Amino acid sequence: MGQKIFPKFPALSKAAKWTYGTAVLAGACTGLYFGFMMQWNALKLFEDGASAGPTAVVDFAYRQYWYADAAHARASLQTSERVLQRLRVLDASKDRDLSLLYVRSAILDDELSDTLQSKADLDAARKSYPHRGPNPGDAIFHTDEELKAAVKKLDAALTDRSPR
Repeated sequence: MGQKIFPKFPALSKAAKWTYGTAVLAGACTGLYFGFMMQWNALKLFEDGASAGPTAVVDFAYRQYWYADAAHARASLQTSERVLQRLRVLDASKDRDLSLLYVRSAILDDELSDTLQSKADLDAARKSYPHRGPNPGDAIFHTDEELKAAVKKLDAALTDRSPR
């Protein structure tokens, strides 16, 4: 077998041929392993980057909701709403985020004295993420004021600021 691997080197002993052959095999395996790990890390970075874009839009909308005037906050919430609606097709866990966004939009609509839009946003919040009761099929319906108070309390806890 040693003659088949190294046919051009007849001066090498059988032990040397086995040693060099084993070293070549070990080097190839080690190189394949480290090459695979480097590509795997690159793929993980790409995957993380692909999910960072939508998250950045939602985070930006949340910051605008707190720090910008009502008109700019409303525009950023609408952008975030479009992103979350598209993500909801891929990931059903975005329903909760979308529901919170609708309630925040309703709070902004109240500030802008747009009660019809506020009511529509709260209805959309209820449709996007219905609150489940203790038994399957049960639904808990909260009043508009309860929903707004809960989101204001959540936002105050998240930002250490008084609610809007």
